[in-house]
Amino acid sequence: MEDKVLFLESNISGLDLRPAGTVRLATAVTLASHLIIPALPRFAARFPEITLQIITGVNTVSISRHNADLALRLVRPEQYSLKIRKVGRMASAVYGSEAYLCQHPAPDTHPLDGRSFITWDSSYSHLPSSKWLNETYPNILSTLVTTSVVSQIAAVKANLGLAVLPCYIASQDSEMFEVIPTENVFSEDIWLVSHADLTASAHVRAVADFLVEIITEAQLT
Repeated sequence: MEDKVLFLESNISGLDLRPAGTVRLATAVTLASHLIIPALPRFAARFPEITLQIITGVNTVSISRHNADLALRLVRPEQYSLKIRKVGRMASAVYGSEAYLCQHPAPDTHPLDGRSFITWDSSYSHLPSSKWLNETYPNILSTLVTTSVVSQIAAVKANLGLAVLPCYIASQDSEMFEVIPTENVFSEDIWLVSHADLTASAHVRAVADFLVEIITEAQLT
């Protein structure tokens, strides 16, 4: 019965033909902080009647249960009731600060010689960056263990070691230098997820289109 009520409510909201209302977006904190939020002044100027709610930590948010209207995910959901669209790819590479690289010189042929990494806590071993590092360099020295990309970026900038970081973040920082290029690391697909019954909603569609626009501009495609 609850599912039927949720479906009916979303159908009613889907009849709205003007871009006005509230849209709940679930996404990763890195995408929110470094991609979406910096672009929001432009979004607000274009759609002043839309209120955007950003929920970070997508593992705790259920699109299928209508806890959010849209989600940007790095893992493709399996629910058939959802509308799922691939909107880009997020490349990662190994980065270090200029000071750290100068303090720990290494030949171009062996760029990790004498250098250590900022790594993920074992509870995050399922993440692509953690898996890639553990599988490719299982015996690498770790100088700091963290539980967030934000902490890893701060650690790299503090000259503590190297880290596997998203290129769209690290490449914009003049203190970051690429040590191993993305073609030798990995890229992840970015999925835009929504309710199939909300595709007619003007305000949800406006947010979805804007997300695709800024992802394309950031060359995450």
